[in-house]
Amino acid sequence: MRFQAVWEIAKGKNICEEDSEKTKHGGCGQRQPVFRKEGFRISAHFKSYTDLEQGSVEARVVTLSPDSVLKIFRSISDQDIIDLGLDPKFARPEWMILTALGIPPMTVRPSISVDGLSRGEDDLTHKLMDVIKANNALQRFETEVFFK
Repeated sequence: MRFQAVWEIAKGKNICEEDSEKTKHGGCGQRQPVFRKEGFRISAHFKSYTDLEQGSVEARVVTLSPDSVLKIFRSISDQDIIDLGLDPKFARPEWMILTALGIPPMTVRPSISVDGLSRGEDDLTHKLMDVIKANNALQRFETEVFFK
């Protein structure tokens, strides 16, 4: 509910308003992009504009890497997290990005006997192998797309 309210307030804003006597909120004055999700990628679309100081600035699209999103999430202040309706002690945004996947040791996932004669791996081991294969395929896809 609170995210929807924040979205309704922010969706029409194109510039982070700077401090003034009226606002007093400490904005940076920068133009804000339109964010789009395309498959597994997030891109920021900046519109072209003319500025008195910088002159003409061309439109550009920036693809956000997972590392840059994590860096942005880490820079969110505790007060902003509270304003979004989360508790910074229990639900920081950067904690919602999986950065490490713990692999249980073999003693937790021992091999199982199949037909009483041969040994096989348990379901958890097979699922972990599926995750590793999917991760390798994703890495191959990313290198093919980015380095073509």
